[in-house]
Amino acid sequence: MVPWMIIITITISGITSLYAPIHYDIVPNLGCVCTNRVFNAILYIVSHGVMTPFAMLIFVLLTYRNVQLSRHRAGLQNRVNIDRSRNPFIRMIFTQVFTTSFLILQWIIFYIYHLIVIDNIKTSEQQTVHYFIWYVSNNIYYLVNVKSFYLSTLTSRSFRKTLLDAVFQLLPFRQQRQTNIKFSENLTHSSSKYKADDKSQYEI
Repeated sequence: MVPWMIIITITISGITSLYAPIHYDIVPNLGCVCTNRVFNAILYIVSHGVMTPFAMLIFVLLTYRNVQLSRHRAGLQNRVNIDRSRNPFIRMIFTQVFTTSFLILQWIIFYIYHLIVIDNIKTSEQQTVHYFIWYVSNNIYYLVNVKSFYLSTLTSRSFRKTLLDAVFQLLPFRQQRQTNIKFSENLTHSSSKYKADDKSQYEI
């Protein structure tokens, strides 16, 4: 089931990206621009704005269903420990879906607004405000690509602990402390070995 879902996901991603070479062309003095703005916007909103959170929601529900089934198969003896270990995981994946939906939804709303009013903007002040919000919305939308790291940091205690331990390992005083510990261990080992050699020579 899982390999087929991966293949289907890759295939759908490739198909939904075909709108770019179809609706974009090289125009002299302008570069690569969209030749059919309305139709391109509709396809872009559907493929990136609707299908992405919808597919994520489907996979999250399937994952939640598998977690519930595994709880029932585990029986009642270890139910408490299983619930404690899997609750953070369930909380994290639902947070991922809701955050992704919010980041995409704000972009869809302003993108539709942009298509409606772009031809009616006359003054430079209106253009400044409009494109300022446009760039802010676009930059917020790109957070979709990096949200997993920050959400994992905020929602997963084990992830935070592992991350902090890795950061502390890079600090100079921590490295110096580890070097001193290793030096002390090597010195102790060498001293013990020297005493053992002296003892064996004395016995001989």
